[in-house]
Amino acid sequence: RNLKREREEGMKEGIKEGMEKGMLESTQEAVIDAIEAKFDEVPEDVAKQIREMKDLNVLKDLLKKAIKSETLDKFRTVLKATKDK
Repeated sequence: RNLKREREEGMKEGIKEGMEKGMLESTQEAVIDAIEAKFDEVPEDVAKQIREMKDLNVLKDLLKKAIKSETLDKFRTVLKATKDK
């Protein structure tokens, strides 16, 4: 019985981790898509920095800032400030 419970807990933990990873990757791609939609390009260094971010709340904030930024250079400034924290 104990082994079965441990196995079930392990499966639940694996599913949870998989879902969190999926949300993280989905939000990273949403930020990149927003930049592409707004500025018609996504420089490789910008995409790389976004894909390296592992904090979902920071990525959600970046998504809003990508939409609100007037220029790609202004977004780069926001991205650099976020990365430097």
